[in-house]
Amino acid sequence: MLTLSQLLALVGVWIVGAYTPGPDMLLVIQRSLASRWAGFAAMAGVVTGVAIWLGASMLGLAAILQAREDLLHWLQLAGGGFLVFMGVTGLRSSWPVARESVAARRGHVAATSSSGGSVRGATRTRTLRGDYARGLATNLSNPKAVVFFGSLLAPFLYPGGERLSIAASMGIFALLVAIAALAFASVTLAASHPKLNARIRTWLPVVDAVSAALFIGIGTFIAAAALVELT
Repeated sequence: MLTLSQLLALVGVWIVGAYTPGPDMLLVIQRSLASRWAGFAAMAGVVTGVAIWLGASMLGLAAILQAREDLLHWLQLAGGGFLVFMGVTGLRSSWPVARESVAARRGHVAATSSSGGSVRGATRTRTLRGDYARGLATNLSNPKAVVFFGSLLAPFLYPGGERLSIAASMGIFALLVAIAALAFASVTLAASHPKLNARIRTWLPVVDAVSAALFIGIGTFIAAAALVELT
């Protein structure tokens, strides 16, 4: 039987993991700076991915990937490649606007007259469905999450060597998904706060460009690590 102290330990580790910087957090912050609804849409996609990986690990996928490390590395390679693709696509669309924004500020021209309209127009063209899809794809691009979840949950799903009941397992699943949703929601609310948003708004194209570059770097690192393991 899972004790209260064990449950609190699991929740504590899960909260720390939820707030740990990574591609998911980077995307949610970036989209939240664009607009609160965009941030919530990206957050919903990320949390959906968390639920998928968490459910898969609880159903035994983690054990399969641990036994077939080659499959895990191929999935890592695909995930890293996707992050690079998303970064390159984002950089190509944000770089020209970012340059205009920086040039306007250097020339003491009101940023809203040169880039603000472009930023607002670009933001309007990004649908909430697209932000949700980006959040989901970004989270699913990290297959090692299922191994991490499996390793983390194993001591709690089998306390005393006996598996928890289906109801208890579903309760833990719901609790962890809810905590992840609350963690990312708090980040979304903070990043989309009107005062912060007003200050960062004119620099949003630069934020988008830097975020895209970071995605390229993270994706390259993941893909390179996977290639080293496969060769």
